[in-house]
Amino acid sequence: MAGGTDAALLRRKMDVLIGQLTTGDLKMARHAAAALRRCAAAGAVPPSAARPLVHALEELVLRPPAAAQAEAWFGAAEEAVATLYAACPAPVEVGSELARQLAARALPSLVAASGAPAEKAAADAADDAEATETEATVDSGALARLLFLLGQLALQTLVAIEAPPWPLSITPTLTPTLTLTPTLTLTLTLSQAREKALARTRAALADAEEAKAAAEAVPPAASKRVGQAV
Repeated sequence: MAGGTDAALLRRKMDVLIGQLTTGDLKMARHAAAALRRCAAAGAVPPSAARPLVHALEELVLRPPAAAQAEAWFGAAEEAVATLYAACPAPVEVGSELARQLAARALPSLVAASGAPAEKAAADAADDAEATETEATVDSGALARLLFLLGQLALQTLVAIEAPPWPLSITPTLTPTLTLTPTLTLTLTLSQAREKALARTRAALADAEEAKAAAEAVPPAASKRVGQAV
């Protein structure tokens, strides 16, 4: 129970967890891989444990399961691939090699046909010699494991690609600044223009009021004398 919630405790027991990956008990291996993924999420895996971890994950994925644990392999492989992408510095290269080795087991004739020219010629000659004796067979179990592995590798690769290279807390800070700066500048410009227009209008109204007040302040007699003089 404590190991499921305390990553520091799990990291102190990484050697034990790595050993559980290759015991042959795939249910236990699945839980061990999940715990190791938690260790990797809590911090970088120490170099002394990284290489044994990757080797153990490779063995877990590549080892053909016993008939009684054929179904348990898929859950263990799912956790193994997720742990590989969390702990390995080059998960794509390791995953590609795993897929290649599983493909060689599931589809040996296709893998031989895609080899080097000399190897392909030798394989073709051998196939022609044995064509009348045996037919190529496909291991359905290995093929199912290969297809499942390819799907998990593709899924984890997409997750890794979509993961941001910076902390998520930075994104809300940067995005509004870049988005709102033009809007804020335009708003300030319009507001300043409106204030200037209102100021000019107020000044014009004030001048009109002063002229009206001055006209009303002239005495009637003065206005009459001005008219007679004219």
